[in-house]
Amino acid sequence: MSDSRAAHLIGNPVYAELRERQLELMHQTDELILDYTHKLAETLTFIVTQTRQILNADYVDILFQYADGLRVEISSDAAETGSLVPFDRSISGLVLDTGDPVRVNDLQSDPGLRDRYYPRVKMDARERPPRLGVLAARLTLDQQTIGVINVEATDTRYEEAHLEFVTGIAGHISMAITHATLFDEDAFRTDTDRLLFASPPGGGDTIMHQVLERIVDALDSLAFVHTDAAGILFPEAQEGNSLTVAYSTNNADIGVRVDMDSSICGEAFRRGETVVLQRAAERSDMYRPVFPDMRCEMAIPIFFGGNDRFPLGVLNLESIRENAFSTVGQALAERFTQRVVNHVAITKLRADIDTELQDQFRMLAADQWHNSVHRINNYVGSVRAIMIELIEQLGEPGLPDKDELITRLTEVLGDAEKALEIPQDMRRRIDAPQESLDVNEQVRNGITAVVPMPRHIELVTDLTLDLPNVPCTALELVVENLLTNAVKAIREPGQLHVRTWIDDRLPREPFVVLTVRDTGVGMDPDELARLFEPRRTGHRGGGLGFGMMWVRNWVRRAQGLIDVESVPSEGTTVNIRFQVDPQLVDHGAEGGEPA
Repeated sequence: MSDSRAAHLIGNPVYAELRERQLELMHQTDELILDYTHKLAETLTFIVTQTRQILNADYVDILFQYADGLRVEISSDAAETGSLVPFDRSISGLVLDTGDPVRVNDLQSDPGLRDRYYPRVKMDARERPPRLGVLAARLTLDQQTIGVINVEATDTRYEEAHLEFVTGIAGHISMAITHATLFDEDAFRTDTDRLLFASPPGGGDTIMHQVLERIVDALDSLAFVHTDAAGILFPEAQEGNSLTVAYSTNNADIGVRVDMDSSICGEAFRRGETVVLQRAAERSDMYRPVFPDMRCEMAIPIFFGGNDRFPLGVLNLESIRENAFSTVGQALAERFTQRVVNHVAITKLRADIDTELQDQFRMLAADQWHNSVHRINNYVGSVRAIMIELIEQLGEPGLPDKDELITRLTEVLGDAEKALEIPQDMRRRIDAPQESLDVNEQVRNGITAVVPMPRHIELVTDLTLDLPNVPCTALELVVENLLTNAVKAIREPGQLHVRTWIDDRLPREPFVVLTVRDTGVGMDPDELARLFEPRRTGHRGGGLGFGMMWVRNWVRRAQGLIDVESVPSEGTTVNIRFQVDPQLVDHGAEGGEPA
């Protein structure tokens, strides 16, 4: 409002009264916005109802902009809700086009506006426009025009103060759209947090589907976002030219791959901005809908991070109607996406971690299978050699010595029993570290798997007695992996130290520590930084093949800590720490600092 116009209205008693009513209405609207139990549609309906009473109007409508016209979304006239008003044959379209508000008291006497009046649903379109007073002002959101508020009355004469009132209410409608509660965020967070953080490890895909289902359900509750199908898509990790439907309102579409180059979702993901296709027929030459029989689509990229944002995926909305998405619907859907992005990110991360762990378990199982086959072959080979020798002896004149025969058959029985124990041992080794066991016994078992040592390596063990038990099922496999790597690294005469000890430098937070130190070739800082990368190979050499990444993951699952120090040409030291209850620690046992 200009200064001269403001000065003119300030002295106007009608303006003063309307200004007071406007402030009161804004205060009531603010209370509704802050009350999270009220949805946006309820708040806008309240504004329409109050505006109609204050202005003594017959009708008050809120119209939102669509590609093919203005649609009445909220109205004091229930019959009018949902009707489409053309841009070029309506006063609301004129306001949208020029950006200027409109005030007229006798529509019939204004030829310019008379021809722009679009009749209401209950009117006869062939009749002359009624003697109406009309007020209309545009609605904006983030400086973008999104629609119009329209007021009509037959027995009320409107002044400039009334137009100023409507313009002010238009601004408050925009504010309500910006700040109103889109959905019950508290209940949503509680529900999704329970799924994400209270669920046991594993089942990442199932949890992801449940969380994404909650997200799409919350989206479905939004006013002014009209969809017939919705889904969330993530990029393929291996193939950068496609997206995969992670969740969909149509279960049959979950897992479907969508090509980046021939889809709206791919276009939105690549461009990093919302893409709306109001009429699928316009791009029938290349457009492939995610969901069958859809005619309108909106794809919103899901970004995570601040200034250095990176794309996570795409929220895809589709409708069987053409021109189904309004500018307000797009804005609300984009705001919704911003509010749920953290849950989408955590959900995706949870599923990726579970997948990675499953891959690691598969790698571990494969390595254990090969290891077990090798051990079974050893025992079977031993049995075969003994049996061949016995057969040869039985073919010679005279019977073999009875005691010697019993000894050799006992060896066969022992080898057979050990071979039969291997499958159960393999299953035990790859279980999660949840059973509390004797650390020293696990370390000895791991050492047994790699002895005898090559002649150029001296094995030195220093195992502290009476250590507290820790949840370390399969620690022997970790020790076996560390020792195998160390043996590969010691190429010249050297030593391999294995030590268990109590680190009680902080008496209230003692640790049981396993230290494996070699005098091998060591690693430079760059090699050390890549040590925990999956399936790493290098001069420290294969081990069992599943690498230090699995070792680190195992230590974390056992709620332990791992650190590695290495110096080229001097060797490497690995410390694995398990925090224990101070009351279980014998402070008279050997402790202190690393050797």
